[in-house]
Amino acid sequence: MEFPTELRNRLCRRRLPIFLRLRNCRRTLYSFRTVLQQVLGHGGRSSATVGPPVAADGGGCAAVEWFFKDRQPEGNAAMQSEIAEIEKTLRIYFDGLYEGHTGKLGEAFHPLSHLYALGPDGSVADMPRADWFKAVESRPSAKSKGDERRDRIVSIDFNGPVTAFAKVECQLPPRYFTDYLTLLKVDGRWQVIAKAYHTVTK
Repeated sequence: MEFPTELRNRLCRRRLPIFLRLRNCRRTLYSFRTVLQQVLGHGGRSSATVGPPVAADGGGCAAVEWFFKDRQPEGNAAMQSEIAEIEKTLRIYFDGLYEGHTGKLGEAFHPLSHLYALGPDGSVADMPRADWFKAVESRPSAKSKGDERRDRIVSIDFNGPVTAFAKVECQLPPRYFTDYLTLLKVDGRWQVIAKAYHTVTK
């Protein structure tokens, strides 16, 4: 695919080192265009965007990963490491949700974390982690019911060395979730401190 001249010139003017890694990509053209669009409209924060569904075994989760930080190779290596650590936390969350395993959910979510959503009446529902765990333990897991597992990391965005934001999609049929997760790096480990989510029932 020919790299559009206008986009190339705009990227050169911004002098941003762009790194693209394509793997397991079935929608390369779409993903590549999405990457360019987001890069050109980006304010300079370090970020990564990942595409298709995460496999149940945790492998091959990303169709496209892109990130930019600085020109130092060690900076790029550090960014890759942080992305990998956040992806690890998110996969633990996916595993815990599908298996109904509060131990795994506790690894991914900080003890002071809360979940937020709009209730049927339009009011804000605020659920502490402990209350969420009670609800998880009181219901059969998706895994025990043989429900299909489908989850994916949509995007990861950094805003400093110890704060990040992730958008993910997951399901507990007949409920399908879009989660917006705020993460903090606490004691050297990325944990979710807040989850705001939207649910669609089919």
